[in-house]
Amino acid sequence: MAAVTTRGLIIILVVIVLVLGCACIGAALALARKLDALHTRIGKTRTFLNRTLIARARQSLQVAQSGVLDVASSMVLIDAAQECLLAADDPLVDDSLDSIVIYGTPMRQQVELPSRRRLQAESSLSRALRATVDELQDSDLTADDRSRITELNNTRLSLRLARTFHNADVGRVRQLRRHVLARIFPLAGHVAAPTTIDMDDE
Repeated sequence: MAAVTTRGLIIILVVIVLVLGCACIGAALALARKLDALHTRIGKTRTFLNRTLIARARQSLQVAQSGVLDVASSMVLIDAAQECLLAADDPLVDDSLDSIVIYGTPMRQQVELPSRRRLQAESSLSRALRATVDELQDSDLTADDRSRITELNNTRLSLRLARTFHNADVGRVRQLRRHVLARIFPLAGHVAAPTTIDMDDE
């Protein structure tokens, strides 16, 4: 009877361990899927942000060269926009998720470019826009001026929203990576923890 009882307890313990193991594996897989989805969304948002930043710089140049601003303001805006376009190949952050691959001889090299110059240039353009375009009076604008400035302002709004969503997703990834299961299992693989994009985009 004791042997039967012992055997029964062992079976129960084995079943409990299996159930808990399956539950942990299921939870780990669900967590891994969430991390993968967030990493993918962060990558897509960065691609969108990059395109939007380039569009903002080009639209700023168009406004600066349209004659709607005075000469001094035009020069300030042109300089700021051109700096952004010169830095457009730099990554937005240095977390290795964004990289430029250079194919050289005799081997392939992966080079991480610093993001500091890029974000400084973009922040400078934001300040230049506030000091120039945002100071224009609507009554002084032609229909073409309004059209160009409206397009530019829509791009600026898209930039702010996308950066907000990006940084919120980065925060969620960091939180998930602190989960006990993420510490036990290598759920994120060798992917570096993403970094927020911090710049002046007002």
